[in-house]
Amino acid sequence: MRTLILVFLTCGLWSRPAPAEDLYVGHPKLLFTAADVAGLRAKVADGGADDATYAAMRTWAQGALAFPTTSLLSYAEGISATGQMALVSQIETNGAAYAAKTRQLVLEVARNRPSTNDEFASGLRLQVMALGYDLAFAGATPAERDEVRHAMRAALDFMPPRFNYYCQAYNPYCGNHGMTVGASMGLAVIALWDDVSPAGQDSLATALAFADPIIQKCLTDILPDDGAYREGVLYAGWILHVTAPYFEARRRFDGTDFAADPRFARLIEWLCYELAPDGGGRTNNLNDSPWSSRPLALHGTVIEWAQTRLGSPLAAYLHDHVLGSFGFDYGPPADRLATVLWWQPIAPLNPAALLPSGRLFPSRGLYYFRNGWKTGASGDEVVFAFSSGKFYGGHAQEDRNQFTLAAYGQRFVVDCGAVGSTATPKQSEAHNLVLVDGIGQHNAGNSIGTDGAIVSSLVSGFADYVRGDARAAYATYSAFNSPGVPFAASDWSWGYDGGNPLERADRTCIVVKDGTAPPWMLVADDMRKDAGSHAWDWLLHTSQVHTIDVASDPAQVTGSQATLDLYFAHPRPADLALSWAPFTHGGTDPPTNRLVAHHNAVEPRFAVALVPRRNGDAAPLYASTSDSVSTELSLDWGSARDVLVFNPHRVRVTHEIDTDGVAALVRRAAGAVRGYLLADGTFMREGGIDLVVLGGVASAALAGDSLELSSDDVPFTAWGPEVVAVRGPSGPRAFVRDGDVVRNPTATDVAALGASLQIEPLRPQPARGGATLRLALNHSARTRVRIVDARGGLVRDLGERTRSAGAVAIPWDGRSASGRPVSPGVYFFVIELAGHSTALKVVLIR
Repeated sequence: MRTLILVFLTCGLWSRPAPAEDLYVGHPKLLFTAADVAGLRAKVADGGADDATYAAMRTWAQGALAFPTTSLLSYAEGISATGQMALVSQIETNGAAYAAKTRQLVLEVARNRPSTNDEFASGLRLQVMALGYDLAFAGATPAERDEVRHAMRAALDFMPPRFNYYCQAYNPYCGNHGMTVGASMGLAVIALWDDVSPAGQDSLATALAFADPIIQKCLTDILPDDGAYREGVLYAGWILHVTAPYFEARRRFDGTDFAADPRFARLIEWLCYELAPDGGGRTNNLNDSPWSSRPLALHGTVIEWAQTRLGSPLAAYLHDHVLGSFGFDYGPPADRLATVLWWQPIAPLNPAALLPSGRLFPSRGLYYFRNGWKTGASGDEVVFAFSSGKFYGGHAQEDRNQFTLAAYGQRFVVDCGAVGSTATPKQSEAHNLVLVDGIGQHNAGNSIGTDGAIVSSLVSGFADYVRGDARAAYATYSAFNSPGVPFAASDWSWGYDGGNPLERADRTCIVVKDGTAPPWMLVADDMRKDAGSHAWDWLLHTSQVHTIDVASDPAQVTGSQATLDLYFAHPRPADLALSWAPFTHGGTDPPTNRLVAHHNAVEPRFAVALVPRRNGDAAPLYASTSDSVSTELSLDWGSARDVLVFNPHRVRVTHEIDTDGVAALVRRAAGAVRGYLLADGTFMREGGIDLVVLGGVASAALAGDSLELSSDDVPFTAWGPEVVAVRGPSGPRAFVRDGDVVRNPTATDVAALGASLQIEPLRPQPARGGATLRLALNHSARTRVRIVDARGGLVRDLGERTRSAGAVAIPWDGRSASGRPVSPGVYFFVIELAGHSTALKVVLIR
């Protein structure tokens, strides 16, 4: 690292005197150009959310002309105030007064607020100077422009050799602070590029080479490939607040298009799951993001930017429910500039039309279920979230195996979000976790992180299964917080409290959701510390507007519109000490009521059914039995009956369901099996029928006419008289039918096809624009060929006919049934031949 410091200390060429010629070339150029101004004026006068936002911005700017400069710089170093004032100066045909006020703000920063070791504030100040200089300094004096140029160059000189800046490219330091620094440096470089000498441009290029890896590191590690930003919703909004202006400037500068990164489209999808049903711009608060601050309403840049750059109708939906008519207006502190620049009149698409009810974000270690999205100001949908991921840095400091639940207009199970600065952070006791002898997981917080993992999962149309392992979170801190990581002088010792090591810390969550009965969840814990007996406290936090009844069986949490039944299937209430009390966690969100289920045991097996229901709706009939290793739970809804076995040690157990799986679930309706789930097992049997037999430990679920498998290659035999599709993680799997049973084809089955099959271009070479299926038939046969996407959805039916023996070529031109070219991605030729079915994959590129 000394070498790195030396390089940047010796290349600070921008400390030279300013050139004799006063250059101010090509401005504005960061967010838009001079040629775009007429279009912007028309954009804010043609109707729509941008018009109303601009009118509010202009009214604010008129009043702010009289505000003291320091008061306008009081929030986030003036980033919102400067951007709004500068934009009004461009759009108004007589914007001189607004430009002059912008120059006051920028000169105040340039003269009196130099860069310091506070990397966050210094990065914001640099962005204020860059944006203000670009948008409002055409009317400045040469001396004023030179003053701001020198201040920006001084900041670019100051930052690279100092620890608080270069550390941002290393975990666990990287996060939203690094994005703020990197984007601000990049904006300053681009703003100055044409206004300096060639030698100065060389130095600016060096500064950009320092800033860009910081941004790339955060995008790589903190924004994973599944799009679920690891620092939570608040910081996902913030990073786009500071980087979207840089992304736009960089696209104009050298053609680098950050919007082409598919993670941003996935981020929009993730934010749809995070949107809370209670409206007003609220979001879920799993992680350090408090819901009470409406984080996306404050930093809605990503929602607006995605409309222009991605053309996203989901972003248009989010706008309406976060910033628009169903959302919340934060006024001047919000990023109004983003709405004016990037809002588009796109028809909103309700996420339910595109997104599945169950979604696993595997890289983040995050699972969501929601059975719908609100259409008006609020909704009564059921939303369940579970988190058990790896810590990388930034503000992602929550404990692992945490969950939340909202249903029918009530926040039944809430996370307490960030808990503030306390001598002993109340992380575990403020979350929905399990304490051991009064102690929770490792002391996460204040830059100390913990690691968990979703070790197994299956998301299907009938029921979803996820299992998290939090042993590491109880035992110790993240490897990124080890002594001397990432630098020899790095010191995380305030987090070294010895932890709370456990031999097991598994939490299984099952969501039953097929629609025959209301959705419900099982949260089940399998834990062990050592061979001794310990005190175990199972925790659940709920809003203080709810009442709690622990004397009833099931226990109940009741709100104004709905009730949550908490059926403790194991241990039963006779073996539990149930209590509740108000809980103050010291964080931003309101205090909670905390329910505690206390049990003394060597290795407790908590199995709790969470059944939300509208007030007035009948509860199911609950029953359960347990032995030393497993628990069977039944819920009789009248119209349907669910039986679920929790068997965490995977021994063979015999109940109403026989299984060796971690869990097995069967739903019967009208006397017939409606759906089933086997979780991490090899077989399940019910009612004298082998429902599933697998050739290895895996998971399987029957949902209507579809069989879902957690493996692409495990041999399977499954009961499914209506099954027409079998899918694994990568897409459709080949199967054959024997009566009511479907199974994987054997070598004999393949020979019976009497054909060889091949895709051209040969796999795995990608196909450009289309592909051809070639069959070599040994005898004439009735064949049907379809194109499906990676989720099994029909893209195009290529027809069914009897084909003669010999070579047959079946081309696909890469178009859907409507004749439109499909998007690049993974597709499958599904071939039905001689009573058998198989699938071949093709990767389509453009």
